[in-house]
Amino acid sequence: MIVDWAAYEMGLPRADILGPSREARYFRARAAIAWVVRHALGFSMPRIAAVLGRPNHTTTLNQLRRAAVMRDRDPAFLMLTDKLIERVRQEQGQ
Repeated sequence: MIVDWAAYEMGLPRADILGPSREARYFRARAAIAWVVRHALGFSMPRIAAVLGRPNHTTTLNQLRRAAVMRDRDPAFLMLTDKLIERVRQEQGQ
């Protein structure tokens, strides 16, 4: 669900977000998804890597670190991740 929501919000194809591209727009999408899944759902890094179709959790660690920086420095990224967290909470009935 979160991957689909991020794809919609960012205007990116789901398959491209989950694909191998290292383009900034796909990295941003994956970083946003990783941050939301970690903070809203408490998933482990290996589980987040699996959600994003990544081979190991070290990529997830990098995404989470960079997402924290982007949330501090990029108002659009902050708004995106906050919006995604709100959707997760609504879906969970919180």
